[in-house]
Amino acid sequence: MSCINNLITDLCSHNKVSNLILGDFNYHITWSSDNVEAIDPQSKEFLEVIRKNFLTQHIRNPTRSRGTNEPSILDLVLSDENFISDIDYLSPLGKNDHSVLKFSCNFSSSDKCLGQQLNYAKRDYVGLCKHMDIDWELCLAQHNNIEDMWTASKDIFWKALSNTYSKYPNSMTGENRHGNSTPKECTRKIIKIKHRLWNRYLDTKNVDFLRKLLTQ
Repeated sequence: MSCINNLITDLCSHNKVSNLILGDFNYHITWSSDNVEAIDPQSKEFLEVIRKNFLTQHIRNPTRSRGTNEPSILDLVLSDENFISDIDYLSPLGKNDHSVLKFSCNFSSSDKCLGQQLNYAKRDYVGLCKHMDIDWELCLAQHNNIEDMWTASKDIFWKALSNTYSKYPNSMTGENRHGNSTPKECTRKIIKIKHRLWNRYLDTKNVDFLRKLLTQ
């Protein structure tokens, strides 16, 4: 857990632009109350790191619930500026027991061209493995320190990616890279039903709603 705390502190110390940190942190902290409290030592240490780095935790409703257990807030959205809004707590994907979080980030972004970007949706995993199948011991033996070894291995990896993955056009924005991804009407109806069942389950803790959700 200390690695996470150090990473957050390092990020906030060196990155001077708007910072957004999110994920499943699995800490025992009562975020939903006005008086935020941590229960165990690891959670207290994490909470102290959040406060020292002037981060705001935006999630106030339960994001994880299983059976008749008390719903809890494990999935967090942290930011150092007030640019988070319109948070929606949607139903879990598949048979997961964590809510899907949907929110808006209210800040402007430039239309800067970043050059060609790798298209990870069109990957050649077998080709990538072949490019990475080299004598690593011989390759790294040519370098005297860990920093040079890391740089060499990273260069080999990125070269392999460039040779085996297709690329997007140069423009970062303005083009729909994934085509028309609007779900069909029947799919939208199922999603709405799942969201409704999830919210009723959280409100009532009635496992029957959860069972119905998992059958959708």
